[in-house]
Amino acid sequence: MSEPETVAESPTRTGLLGTLVGRPVTATVGAILVMLFGGLSVADLPIQLTPDVSRPVLNVRTTWPGASPTEVEAEILEPQEDALKSLPGLVRMTSEARPDSGSLSLELEVGTDLDEALVRASNRLGQVADYPDAVREPTIETSDSTGPPVVVIAIRSIEGRDVDPYLTWVQDAILPEIQRVPGVGEIRLRGGRETVFDVQLDPT
Repeated sequence: MSEPETVAESPTRTGLLGTLVGRPVTATVGAILVMLFGGLSVADLPIQLTPDVSRPVLNVRTTWPGASPTEVEAEILEPQEDALKSLPGLVRMTSEARPDSGSLSLELEVGTDLDEALVRASNRLGQVADYPDAVREPTIETSDSTGPPVVVIAIRSIEGRDVDPYLTWVQDAILPEIQRVPGVGEIRLRGGRETVFDVQLDPT
């Protein structure tokens, strides 16, 4: 007598896989919802996941009317470079001397707070001594300070009072204080009359 054949029973499908196979409509709707919420989540990802890797830049410009590039390099740029070379976060510093003016470009580490770096650079430039008399106050601007002015300040002389001293007063007393305010990128001074001395030599 032959032994009865044994038939293997199919394992019962249980768990999540079994539910999905048994309910294809529910599985399809669930997949659509997952993709929908995934797309919305990608749209709301914080900007930190795709950071701006461009390095912030500070530009320093100093005017010296009538000076040659050699004079600008020796009397302005070299002292400024000595004062700024240890600025925290500084990666590279380049300079350019031109007739009547000189400029420095300070490239900073990615993530450097530009407002804080600007204040520190302004304070260090304020410690540079012995500029020639005709050199004007250095101006500092950030790489993104090319937009329209945020604040415009007008200074008028009192009626009957000479206007000439006002320009010197603004350059020496007002501009340095405004430059130290956090967030100030550039100050542009227009108008006024510079004091000029006419010296006549006695040939005798």
